[in-house]
Amino acid sequence: MSGSYVRGVAIHETFNRAINVHGTNNMLIEHVVVYNVMGGALFLEDGIEVGNRYMVSPMRSNVV
Repeated sequence: MSGSYVRGVAIHETFNRAINVHGTNNMLIEHVVVYNVMGGALFLEDGIEVGNRYMVSPMRSNVV
């Protein structure tokens, strides 16, 4: 859906992914803080998605 967004969130202590983009076009991801994620923090599932904008803050993982 055009105009969709993920904005101004903090995602932390997850066991898989923080944001998973799957079959989504023209979406905005901005002002997102990701911390301590065991899997891929930003995961583009199919790679056929177009027009998405990723304006994310730093991502960090402390998993040892």
